[in-house]
Amino acid sequence: MHIDTLYVDKFLKSEALGLPDNDTGKKGKSSVMPKKIFIPKSQLKLNTTADRLYYQNGSVDQLQLEIVYGEDVIDIKQLDFFFADGHISTKGKVFNSDEHAYQAFINSTVEVVDIQKALLSFNEFNQAVFNSDNSRGKLSWDSQLFLTLNHSFFPITRDNLWKFEISLHEGEFKKIEPIEKALFFVGHKAKDDLVVSELDIDAYLYDGKVLFRDVFMNDNIADLDLFGEVDIIDSLIDIGMEISLTDLLLESKKERMAETKAKESHLDSDMKVFLKMQGPLAEHKLKLSSGRKFKKSRSDLDKLINQAEASLEARKNQKQ
Repeated sequence: MHIDTLYVDKFLKSEALGLPDNDTGKKGKSSVMPKKIFIPKSQLKLNTTADRLYYQNGSVDQLQLEIVYGEDVIDIKQLDFFFADGHISTKGKVFNSDEHAYQAFINSTVEVVDIQKALLSFNEFNQAVFNSDNSRGKLSWDSQLFLTLNHSFFPITRDNLWKFEISLHEGEFKKIEPIEKALFFVGHKAKDDLVVSELDIDAYLYDGKVLFRDVFMNDNIADLDLFGEVDIIDSLIDIGMEISLTDLLLESKKERMAETKAKESHLDSDMKVFLKMQGPLAEHKLKLSSGRKFKKSRSDLDKLINQAEASLEARKNQKQ
């Protein structure tokens, strides 16, 4: 089947798929009777290409989709498309393994997506910290997703486990409020744009929280090392930030920019300050932390990430 152009929002609203509304309560359960879409005692193979699909404010180009529907599994053999100047490739399976939910395992690779265009396409992902006015750069990532979905294919969030390996290229950020507040707190008064040549982030979504550690940011203002968690359900953060005082107090802007471009860092040997950002995302508090408390926070986070890694391996083994 070939599609020339499709407005996905309008298609979904037409109820052409026969899916119920995603009207969910706090526990992620649908308020309407679900309709199963697995095909009993038969198999259906769907091959689709599309020149362009529109969804919200964005578009997907040159889509290629191959799905095999069966009684026990939906096998997504290929889902490739171009989006926001980048390429996305996805494979996975959805299992008909539970009376009340579906289990899914998805692998996805994203190559060099433009941050500004992605934010514009999805209405800034309903957050205000990073937006299309203050964020530039390219993103790439590999991800493994283990999802629990209700029969509307809506994720039951705290049951989901995602692993992301993210790379940021040529990043430039203007007035990112949490970072500005942290730098101002330790005495940096300038309102410089934040320039990040390269940034690698390994993160997990586990029990409804994004967990990350050893996020080293070599930027034009000061070397930063970040770790912590963001509760995406309750919009709470608990983030530790290690900042080079040497960069802030003793180096010029020209020296910092030269080190950033050369990817040079001296954070291990620099004078440092330890900060904690905690509380509601929109109204979080900043406070200084001792090296001892900072070390304990890292240790507690390591335990959570080890649990996430063990859970990931266990789910992989279940699907093999």
